[in-house]
This record gives sequence, C-alpha cells and structure tokens, in this order.
Amino acid sequence: MPKVKFVYGCGEVVVVDAFVGESLLDAAERCGVSLSGPCGGVLACGMCGVTISPEFFHKIKPASDDEEDLLACTQSCEQTARLACQVIVTEDMDGIEVKIPGKRCCCG
Repeated sequence: MPKVKFVYGCGEVVVVDAFVGESLLDAAERCGVSLSGPCGGVLACGMCGVTISPEFFHKIKPASDDEEDLLACTQSCEQTARLACQVIVTEDMDGIEVKIPGKRCCCG
C-alpha cells in the first residue's frame, strides 16, 4: 500500500496509506486530511489543487485538457500543480509528497 505524505502550508505533515486506484483526494478524505473537494472529485471546482513533489511528478498520468483549464483558473504558478481528484494512486507513487496550499494545518 503506497504511503502518501500530505504537507500542510503550516509545515504539519500527515502520512497516510493510500489504496492503489483511488485518487489522492479520496485518500485524503478517507484518512481525515483537510483537503477541500466540494464537487466530489468530478472535475468541476478546482478546489483540490495541490503541488506534487517534482521527483514523483513524471510518474503521474498527464493532466487532461479539462484539468489544465481548471488549474489555469486557480492561478497556480507551480509547475507541478495538479488537482488531487485527478491523480490516481499507483504502486510506484509510494513516498510521494503532496503539498496542500495555504496556511491550513491538520489540527485547525
């Protein structure tokens, strides 16, 4: 089971076990990680934007045109920005670091 390291803007780190085939958003929600996904992961809001660690970015399936459009709307200037609802966990993503933007912390 791949481990995913979610890093909050405040520096707090939460490591979770993710299921192969689930999205990063689903893994976060299942494990209590505070990551916003109000559209339920249907690629409609762009609120689950995260930054993927560069060493893992090439292991992820490229973003669709629709995801690219939503990322452009979020004004993220990070080259490794993705929507967590669109990144599907694979075995070779074990140890991936996912940065959650903003000043949020896991403990409030």
